[in-house]
Amino acid sequence: MKSRLARHALLVVPAMLLAACGGGGGGSDSSPPGNIATGATLVISSSNAKPVAADGLDASTNTGGANAGASLVTGVQVGAGNASSAKLSSVVLALAGKAANRPALATGVTLNETGACGMGGTVSITGNVAGGSGLVAGDTMTITANNCTEAIDSAVATLNGGLTLTVNGGSFNPNVTTAQQVTMSMVLKNLSVASLGVTSVSDGDMKIELSQITASSTNSTLSGASLSNTYTRSGSTRSSALKDYRIVQESTGTQVRTNMTATVVISNPRIGSNVTYQVSTPTPVVTDLSLVLAGKVKVSGNKSSLELSVTSINNFSLQVDSNGDGTFDSTSTVTATELRDLL
Repeated sequence: MKSRLARHALLVVPAMLLAACGGGGGGSDSSPPGNIATGATLVISSSNAKPVAADGLDASTNTGGANAGASLVTGVQVGAGNASSAKLSSVVLALAGKAANRPALATGVTLNETGACGMGGTVSITGNVAGGSGLVAGDTMTITANNCTEAIDSAVATLNGGLTLTVNGGSFNPNVTTAQQVTMSMVLKNLSVASLGVTSVSDGDMKIELSQITASSTNSTLSGASLSNTYTRSGSTRSSALKDYRIVQESTGTQVRTNMTATVVISNPRIGSNVTYQVSTPTPVVTDLSLVLAGKVKVSGNKSSLELSVTSINNFSLQVDSNGDGTFDSTSTVTATELRDLL
C-alpha cells in the first residue's frame, strides 16, 4: 500500500495559483530560489472583493476556488479538478520516495545514480545517506527529474527540474503505513510538473514536518521564507509567490482541516500586477475533496480587508472593510463556483 505520508504531505499549500507574470522557472541564479519582487500592497474594495476573495481562498486551500489554480500552500495543485490533480507536496515526496524506496544500503553511502521512472523518463540522485531502506536524519541529496512520468495523486504527471533535500529529524519510508514522523528541509529549483494540460514550475524553500498517525490520519506543517510558482494553461501564464508562509493541516480520510498565514505576491489582471496582501484563516478551513465545509479566510491589504466565511457547503458570506476602520462596509454572498470562475 502506498504510504499516506507520500500521498498527503501538503494538502493545503496553500496556497494557490495566484498570478500572471514572472516568478517560477528560469531567471538568474543571483537571487534566492523562490524570490519574487514585492510590489504595492493591495487596496481591497467592494469592486474587487470577489476576485480577491477567490485568490485568498485559492491561497489557503486546495479546494473550492483553488480548483482552477495551482495550490502552493497546501500543496500545489496542478490539475483542473480535485479527483485528478497532482499536488506539489505529493510530487516532492514521490521524488523523495524514489530515493528512499530502494534496496537496503550499507552504512554511510554516497549516492550518484540514475534510475527509470514508472511511466518513462529518469530521475538522478546524488548525495549522502546513512544507509538502510529509508531516509533518516542526516541524509542529504539532490534529486533531478528528466521527463520523469509517474502517476501521482491519481493523475499522470511529467516532472522536470529538481530539489535538494535534507532530512532534519525522524525517518521516512514510503512503504510504511503505520505511525512515523519526519522533518525535511528542501530547496526547489525549477521543479516543473505537467499534468492534465497544466504546467506548474516552482522555486523556493520549504520545510515539511509530517506526522503519520494511522493509515488514514496525517498531520503536516509546511513553512518557508519564499515559494514562487508559475502556472501555464491553454497558453495563459500566471505567477505568484508565498512569503513567510506557514500552513498547518490535519487530514483524516479525504477531509482536511487547514490553518495558514502568509504574505502573497500576485499578478492577476482582475486584481493588479505584482501586488501584495496578507492571508490568514481566523477559523480553520475544512474541506472534503471539492467541498468547502467550514471556516473563514481573511485577506488584509492597504488599510482594507475582507472576510470570506463559509455559511453552508460551498456557500460563503463576503464582508468588506474598505477603509480599515474595523467596520464592514458591504456584505454579500458568493458560491464556490463563482469564485472558481474568477481565477
